[in-house]
Amino acid sequence: MPTGNLTQIVKRIRSPRLSHFDTYDGYGSSYGSGDCCGSGSGNTPCIFAIFHPNHKNKLLTVDELPDLMTFLVDNGYTIDTSITKMLMKSNVKPSNDLICYVSYP
Repeated sequence: MPTGNLTQIVKRIRSPRLSHFDTYDGYGSSYGSGDCCGSGSGNTPCIFAIFHPNHKNKLLTVDELPDLMTFLVDNGYTIDTSITKMLMKSNVKPSNDLICYVSYP
């Protein structure tokens, strides 16, 4: 889990089914419904999701990344463009799509 005010907009949610053949226990809870992946939830896969800073019940979309960047800078986070650029140019690529590296004091 992140530190600082980012904890206000990052929540663990059940990972959406990729197929109607997925049959893990407890699927169907709404986004942001507490600790969906805690004890007693079976083998439900979970992900960390970022919710919109101004609309706490709405997942952040790619088109709203400027809102996230504004939230991060306004709350004392540092967007480390030098590490991001270095990784984008290197032969070693992160396994997922990389937007940027962020640090917090």
